[in-house]
Amino acid sequence: MNEWKEVRLGEVVQINPESLTKDYPFNVIDYIDISSVGTGELRETTQYPISEAPSRAKRLVRAGDTILSTVRPNRRSFLYLKKPKENQVVSTGFAVLRATEKINSRYLYYLISDQKFTDYLVS
Repeated sequence: MNEWKEVRLGEVVQINPESLTKDYPFNVIDYIDISSVGTGELRETTQYPISEAPSRAKRLVRAGDTILSTVRPNRRSFLYLKKPKENQVVSTGFAVLRATEKINSRYLYYLISDQKFTDYLVS
């Protein structure tokens, strides 16, 4: 334990590392909006042709990413994406947290899912 050190979140994660661009290879997206995510659970997704996708459908995710709602953090809407679909896109209302080699992605998820982290965001 004496090898552990306190760091700022931005030192060990990338925040919103990828966004949808005109080069996006899929014609249909599997969209996750804030109302679809609870405390560590995904209720549903919505399929949209790319041309009909909501304007907030911009953030791309990968396996191991954590999504955290930046809208009303007291509602504790966050999710660990173990195996997202290749065409998975999430709302810009989420912060996508991607662990770097400096932190385990599951550990990152457990840190941000702690009630103390939520209390910090709310304050």
